[in-house]
Amino acid sequence: MAAGDTAEIFVRPESIRLAASAEALSGFDNQLQGKVTSILFNGAASRVLVQDDAGETLEVTLPQSGEFAALKRGDAVHIGWGAAQATCFKGAA
Repeated sequence: MAAGDTAEIFVRPESIRLAASAEALSGFDNQLQGKVTSILFNGAASRVLVQDDAGETLEVTLPQSGEFAALKRGDAVHIGWGAAQATCFKGAA
């Protein structure tokens, strides 16, 4: 790939960190903000669907720490991940 090429990025849901503020993600290479569109409860495998500003939906594993117990649909959140956790493929032009 060359600079400026279109790319498709894949990141596993458990590799994405959920945060209430951008500052909490300052150590991550990639950061986005978005809104919660759905919360999928399934015990330790619970997930949150987050729609970013570009309209893309990302699936994020919900931490089991309880810090997001009050999270609801429509809430603004921040997400981030390290470059090593992403797989990149050349996208369609």
